[in-house]
Amino acid sequence: ENGIFKTYKKDNSNNNSLANDNVWALARDSYGKIWIGTLGGGVQSYDPKSNIFKTYDVKSGKLLSDYISSIFISGDEMIIGTSMGISIMNIKDEKITNLIGTRSGKEDFSNFDVTQVYKDSRGFIWIGTREVLNKYNTKTDELKILTEKDGLSSNIISGIVEDTNNNIWITTADGVTNISLQLDKSSGEYLYSF
Repeated sequence: ENGIFKTYKKDNSNNNSLANDNVWALARDSYGKIWIGTLGGGVQSYDPKSNIFKTYDVKSGKLLSDYISSIFISGDEMIIGTSMGISIMNIKDEKITNLIGTRSGKEDFSNFDVTQVYKDSRGFIWIGTREVLNKYNTKTDELKILTEKDGLSSNIISGIVEDTNNNIWITTADGVTNISLQLDKSSGEYLYSF
């Protein structure tokens, strides 16, 4: 702020401090709050105007795990990747839904140790894990597992992003994979090209 750097650290004598010094994810919402994902302290919101930290963690009963690897914000929705699945939070009302698979419970994610989360322009949530990629369709509550056999360069997912042509780019432990999705109008299913 104004060319001045501030350092934030965990301070056991101060309840209004960083929950854990191992910060793995950062995101800013449209309200100006900074969201901080830590490895062991859950998620915190930080309001620069009021200088107040607020913590969401297992102890408060809000999250599946205090080990946060990734945060993705889309409008008022925040998707949080944890070591035990994903948490989806409505930023406005702070309501959190925890998922280890589909909402119906019909299918679990391929691995609960999430490395990366991303929501694309179609509304699909892409969930990268240490053991393959999961594509979750929130509208139909369907899960698609994508692996090296499908065309990924590796099953260990590091990053996920969408380009302006709506292609998905996946960084892995062994290179980069581009996924193009085409809707088959007759079946309503998506076809994948790697």
